[in-house]
Amino acid sequence: MLDELGVDQPPPLLGWTFSDETARSKTGAITRFLDASFDAKAVLRENDAVWEGLKGAMGANEDSALFRQLRDDYRRGIVSRYDPSLVHAAEQAFAVLAQYGGSDLVGSGDQARRRNLLDWISKIDTPATDKPARRAPDNRALEYLSLPLLLLVWEVLAITFPNRLFPTPVAVGQELWLLATQGKLLSDLIKTLLRASTAFVVAMVLGTVLGILLGRQRRLDRLFSSWLLVGLNLPAIVVAIVLYIWLGLTELALISAVVINKVPLVTTNIREGVRSFAPEFDELALALRLPMDRKLRLIFLPQLLPFVLASARTGLSLIWKIVLVFEVLGSDGGVGYRVSLFFQFFDITGILAYTTAFILVVMALEHSIIRPIEQKVMQWRPDPA
Repeated sequence: MLDELGVDQPPPLLGWTFSDETARSKTGAITRFLDASFDAKAVLRENDAVWEGLKGAMGANEDSALFRQLRDDYRRGIVSRYDPSLVHAAEQAFAVLAQYGGSDLVGSGDQARRRNLLDWISKIDTPATDKPARRAPDNRALEYLSLPLLLLVWEVLAITFPNRLFPTPVAVGQELWLLATQGKLLSDLIKTLLRASTAFVVAMVLGTVLGILLGRQRRLDRLFSSWLLVGLNLPAIVVAIVLYIWLGLTELALISAVVINKVPLVTTNIREGVRSFAPEFDELALALRLPMDRKLRLIFLPQLLPFVLASARTGLSLIWKIVLVFEVLGSDGGVGYRVSLFFQFFDITGILAYTTAFILVVMALEHSIIRPIEQKVMQWRPDPA
């Protein structure tokens, strides 16, 4: 039948329609949408495991033969490239539709505009999976060399400028071992980590909730924006002293002071993240009538997680420092408390031993918890070149 209508070959029979205004104002979004469609079809063409999750939607849970037939027929219809022959066939089919259906079927656009559309389609490249993969360089060796390089520089400086106030890494390591086996290093580390982790969790939860509310509700944002500004610029030492006066030298006062200093930073980051949400995704969720649970999982969380992770990393580094300072001010134990005692005796080796132990714990948390979580939730992002 196509031959009789003057169409040289079967053109792609499925596609999308966009208004002229949308095509002009959101060309980049349309291009990214088509790229995503190409990528999805490339996965469906190559990956059999993906199809197993689609059996129910295909109505072929109990019929393996039907499932294979539908899958194979779909794959045969996937267009890998809009070459000139397909574009020409689409133009011929469009002309037939315009001849017999008129403007009611194809719209009132002129031939030049349709030609521009077909030219634009012809520039769409092959899916990314058809191109040779570009692998990001593996720089892990440089990361492994970072700490040894730091220790080497430290050792060279300590040898070059010998002084009792500038101990070598070997001397600090020996002191670290002595404090861990015969001193109170482990118990002090545990106290500080408990305080920091408790304050971190409370601050992240409160800051995330407040950030979402302020990001979504403009009136609340206007009402409380000055509060955030005050919180961001309030000196941490003032908060700690005031709470110590009000509540005494207690765990509650220390943790509350840390939370009060941390919450404004988390709230601000999350608020800006919510403000940056793409409205097109909200429109897509509305068009697809997604239930709230899927809307949160597929639309909101992927956009919010980068800001949550950034807040967690910066906040964790800030909380460690604040906790140590507050322990120096008033505490019955912890890394900061012990460092203050070493300071009174000008024991720089003990101070550096405690500092090294603390840094090792923080690095262990970064590589064993924070970084794997970040890689897991951000795996949809392309690797940097």
